[in-house]
Amino acid sequence: MYLNKSLCIKNPCAWSKSHPFIADWLSTETIPKLFISGKPGTGKSILAAHMIDITQKEDTGHRGVLLYYFCGADPAADQYSDIRQETSSKAILMTLLRQIVSACHHNTAGLSEVMKYVLASGHGMLSELGLRTRIVNLLESFDTVRIIIDAVDRCENRAFQQDGLMPWILNNMTAHARILFIGCQNPHVASLLAGLPMIVLGSDGTTQSDLEAYARHVVQIYIGSDDLDEAHLVQNLVTRSENMFQYIFLVKNLTQNPLLYHLERRIQFLNDTPIGIFGMYKYYLAVQLQRFFDSDQIHLERVLEILLQFLTFSPSPVTPLIFLQALQSCPLVQRLELNPESDERAIYLAQHAAGVLFDVRVTTTGVRHLVPVHSTLSEYFLVSGGNQRYNTDDISLATQEALVSLHNAVRETGPKSLLEFCCKGLQHQDFNGFLHRYQYAADVCRQSLGDTSTRGVRPDISRQEIDCERLQAQLWRDSTFSICDSLALERSWMDRQWDSLKEDGEWFREHSSVMEDYESLDEETLAPSLRLEISRWRNVVFPLMKEQMELRQNALSELQTRHLSAYAFR
Repeated sequence: MYLNKSLCIKNPCAWSKSHPFIADWLSTETIPKLFISGKPGTGKSILAAHMIDITQKEDTGHRGVLLYYFCGADPAADQYSDIRQETSSKAILMTLLRQIVSACHHNTAGLSEVMKYVLASGHGMLSELGLRTRIVNLLESFDTVRIIIDAVDRCENRAFQQDGLMPWILNNMTAHARILFIGCQNPHVASLLAGLPMIVLGSDGTTQSDLEAYARHVVQIYIGSDDLDEAHLVQNLVTRSENMFQYIFLVKNLTQNPLLYHLERRIQFLNDTPIGIFGMYKYYLAVQLQRFFDSDQIHLERVLEILLQFLTFSPSPVTPLIFLQALQSCPLVQRLELNPESDERAIYLAQHAAGVLFDVRVTTTGVRHLVPVHSTLSEYFLVSGGNQRYNTDDISLATQEALVSLHNAVRETGPKSLLEFCCKGLQHQDFNGFLHRYQYAADVCRQSLGDTSTRGVRPDISRQEIDCERLQAQLWRDSTFSICDSLALERSWMDRQWDSLKEDGEWFREHSSVMEDYESLDEETLAPSLRLEISRWRNVVFPLMKEQMELRQNALSELQTRHLSAYAFR
C-alpha cells in the first residue's frame, strides 16, 4: 500500500522538511520518539508514506533497517463500513519480523534461530512473547533502527495495556530505535504517548494544500492522455484516495474536464464508481456538524458553507452566483451583506466549499446513477404543516418518489437533523419565490430527450410539441454550449437561441396570416381534411404555439439575467 502511495505522490508534504520536530527525528537523536496526530481526513497516511519514502532513501549503511506497519482495516474488509477494524498485536509482530528477516543478511546465526523457532512452533502456534524475543535478538545487530507505526489508534485495546505491544515498542524493543507513531487521538493513545513531542496536522492549514497538490497529481496521471475509457479509471482514483477529502478534490477536477461533459462518459464514470465510496460522506458530515454540537452558539458562516456544499459541487444548473443571490433573499443572512459582485469572501465561500451529499439511485434496468440532494431541495422547502410530508400539488409521481429517496438518503448518509436544520433557516417566502422562478427556467432546460427528437416537422405531432423538443434539444445537446469557456462564446450561444426564436416567430406569423385567409370562406365548401386542419390550428396549435414561444422567451431571459448560460455541465 505504501509503495503504491509513494509512487503517486509528488511533493505533497514539502512543508515537513522545514518542521523542526521532523527534521530532528530524521537527522539527529535529539527527538528519537515523535507522535503525529490529526483528525480523520487530515492526511496522516499521506505523511506516513512520505516519511517512509525519504527514510528508505537515506544512506544508513548496511546495518540500518526501517520497520513500518499500518494498523488500519484488513484489506479484504469493507474499508468504509461502520464496524471497527482492529489490528492484533501478533499481526504487527509477524510483519515486523518479516521486514527484519528480509534486511538481516549479515546475521546468519540470528536467521537460523528464527527458522528453527518457526519450524518448532508449527503453523499458527507462534506466541507473541516468542516473536518479541526473536525481534529483539535480530535488531541488536543493526546500527540504526527506524520504526513507523501508522493508524496506531486502530490497534486492539489490549496492545495498550502495561505489558502490551505498544508500550513494549516504545520503551523496550531496542534502545537505539527512532520511533514515529501516527494516528488519531483516543484515551489509550493519549495515555501512552503523553509527553512525547507531537505534531497536530490540520492546525496550520498546510494539510489542505498538500491534499490539493496530491489530487492534481493523480488527476494528471489518469486523464492526461484524454482517454477516459480505461476500465478501472475510477477504481484507480479511489484506490489512491485514502480519504474522502482527496476524492472530492479528484471529482472536482474531473468534472472540469470537457470530456466528462458527454452524457455517455458521465454515465460510465458514475456506473464505475463503487457504492462504498459514498459511505465516506456520512462520516464527513458528522465531523462537520460536530462543532455545532460542541458549541452553544451556532456560527452562521459555517451554516452557509455547509449549504454551499449541497449547491455548488455538482454538474447542475446551480452556480455559486445563483446560490448567493438566493441567500441574499433569505432574512437570516442579510446581516452578512453578501454581495456577489464585490464581496471576495462570499465568492470564496461559493467557489471553494468542498464536499456534497449524493443520493445513489438505481433505475428499473439496474443502472446506478447519482442525484445531488439539492436537486430536490427546493421541494423539501415546501413541506406544509401538520402530518403532510410534501406539498404534492403539481408534483409528479416521479418527483414524489425522488423526495422519498431524499429522506432516505439523509437518514442513511448523515444526521437526520441536517436538512431540517438547513430548511428551517431558509423557509421564507422570498427565498422560496426565488427558487420557484429559478426552477421554472432551469427545468425546461434539464429534461433529457430520446433519440427520436428532431428539428423538422413530423406527421401527427403538433408544432407546439416539436417546438418544445427543439428548445430542449438546443439547450441540452448543443455541444458548443457544453464547452463554453468565455463570455464571448456564451453570448454567441445566446444570440443563436434568440435568432432561432425569431425564426419561429416568423413561421408563426406567416401561418397565422394564411389561416386568416380562410376565415372569409364558407366552411361547408372546404374539404373535410382541410376544415379539420383549420379547426385544429385555431383551437389547439395557435394557443399552444403562442404559449410555447412565451415560455421559450421567458426561459432564455431567465438564463441570461440569472447567469445560467454557464450551467450546462461546465
